Order: sequence, then structure tokens, then C-alpha cells
Amino acid sequence: MIWNGVSRKTVFTLGAGATRGAFSHVRVHGKKICAPLNSDFFKVVKAFAKAEGGNYPHRYERVREVFQKEFPTRGKWPIGMEDAFSLLFVSKDFPEIYARRGPRRKAGSRKEIEHFLRLTYGVLGAIEREVTLPTLYDRLVSGLTQGDVILTLNYDTLLDSALARAGWDRTKGYGLIGGTQKMKGKHRTALSPRLAGVKLLKLHGSLNWYVRGSFEKIANVFNAKPTRVDVSDKPRRGVQSARFWRNRSGIRPGHQPAHPFFRLPSEVLALDACQFG
Repeated sequence: MIWNGVSRKTVFTLGAGATRGAFSHVRVHGKKICAPLNSDFFKVVKAFAKAEGGNYPHRYERVREVFQKEFPTRGKWPIGMEDAFSLLFVSKDFPEIYARRGPRRKAGSRKEIEHFLRLTYGVLGAIEREVTLPTLYDRLVSGLTQGDVILTLNYDTLLDSALARAGWDRTKGYGLIGGTQKMKGKHRTALSPRLAGVKLLKLHGSLNWYVRGSFEKIANVFNAKPTRVDVSDKPRRGVQSARFWRNRSGIRPGHQPAHPFFRLPSEVLALDACQFG
């Protein structure tokens, strides 16, 4: 990063507010959608589901219903994103405590987890497809120089795309063990010497990192390390398979985005960059 005319190696730490501030909003079928924060995640998702249609309204309503009727939230809605997933993740193993009326589900399963993840992937994928360029991430990238490091807690790929447009080498820039063997896709932009050695360390995972797995064994997915990283320039699309995550940029069925963020809070605090090697 250039500071007062001098290039100095700089480390940046970015949270959810960075993506919220990188652009004002996108339009999904005419509806304004902004990047969600933990506190207003379900407000944003509700607006997205209504605008996008398809199965999204049903998924949103099912998640809302389960929190208002089954969980000890005293009918409070909406709740924070992190609290919501923690409750869903814990409840999957305790059907005798968190049980709804009707047939008793098996321990280890929870259909609402799939609904939640598909909603998350849908809204963030729509934002990347519809965002107006340049974003403020592009402005940040324009000031980076060799050796700078960005630590981000976000799993959207707006910053990744801004870096790629400027000539960042994604096959090396994530710092993942396994390097180019995990990378799938093609660069369309010539690599920039200015961005050589720039690292983007995504401590909570990324929408373009994939592992094999299923929703039925979701804990195994979250404990795995990425096996494929999509570095194509095509925006990631919404989920299209009933069992597995899929997108239109060449990822085969049977792979699903790895979101190491979606662990219990105590585990999140212990994550570091080497977790994703």
C-alpha cells in the first residue's frame, strides 16, 4: 500500500461491514437488496426471497416458522444470523429436545439447515451478479502493492473479483496448501506485478471453495478442507440441485461451498489461516 508516496507492506482486517459499505445496493427484479449484516440478515433475505421467487419464499418461511415455534427465542424474530445457525446446528443432534409435531426426525438431520444455507448462497450470489462496478473494493485494490495482506471474515467474493479484475493471481493469493492443484477455471485478465505476493486470507471460508458432501452429513462438510477452488471470472449462481450445491461455472454435482464460518461460536474463535490448507 502506498502511504504518503512510500510503499509499505500493510495488513488489512475486514469484517461484514466492509462488503455492506463497498456498494449501496443491487436490484433483484426491481427490488433493492443490500449486503446483509449479522443483525439484519433475515430482513435482507426476506426481501431477496420475495423478489427472486422460486423456492426461496418457502425456504424463508420455513426457517422463520421454526424459530418462532420451536426454539427458545420467545417468539423473537428476526434474530441474528450467527445465533440462528448455531441453534439449527445444535438442534439437529437433539430431536428429543428440539422436536416439531409429526414424525420424529433422526438425530443429525435438520432440513432447515439446507434452507438456511441455500438462502445465504442465493442472496450473496445475486449480489455479485447484479452489483454495479466499480465497487469500493476496486478502489482499495488500486492502492495495494506487493506483499500486502488482507484478512477478511467475509465469505462473499466481491473482494476476490475486484482483485482478479486488477490482475491478482488467485492460484497463489489465497495461501491454500495444495496451490494450483485445487484451482479450477481460467484467468481472463493479465497478471499484475503490482499485486504479486498479495494475500487474501479468508478465515471464515469462501463461496468459491468447495468440498464433497451432503446436507445429511453437514458436520463432515464443515470439518473438511477445500478440495476445489473456483477461480473463473463467471459470477457464482444460485443452487440448482436438491441434494448438492451446484453452480454454472463448471463445478460438478457432488461439490458444495465450504463455509467454515458456520461452526459453533467457540470454534470460530479458534480458526486461523492454516485451517484451510
